[in-house]
Amino acid sequence: MIDTELIDKIVTVEGVITNLAKVSQPYIVITLMKFECPNCGSILSIYQESKKIKSPNRCSCGWKGDFKEVSKELREQQDFIMSTNDGEMKVYLTTKELIEKFQKRNSSRLTVKGQLKDEFIKKENKGILVIYAEEITE
Repeated sequence: MIDTELIDKIVTVEGVITNLAKVSQPYIVITLMKFECPNCGSILSIYQESKKIKSPNRCSCGWKGDFKEVSKELREQQDFIMSTNDGEMKVYLTTKELIEKFQKRNSSRLTVKGQLKDEFIKKENKGILVIYAEEITE
């Protein structure tokens, strides 16, 4: 049984991919962006956890203006919805190896091990449990 006490913990879940047409194609996401303060030259690192880009709002020197983007780290990602005994969950595959293994699978039934998170879906005004997969097996 999955419950909220397990959020941010590693879990193993078995399930079935119920709609193969809704399996996303691999896509690129930004994981980390670095910005430079125009006042003092400090580099500020901001982890990106959603599709909306977060930038610093202030520097330790007191600057509160625009910051210059210096660099960003990218990763390939793929996602799908899996039906489990506890309901539907979104699964994110976040490494090239997992994506390749997923694409070579022979079955729609999977066991996924990874970190459990909750994600708010704004347009549907509801939350859904998600797993950032570290391992998948058939």
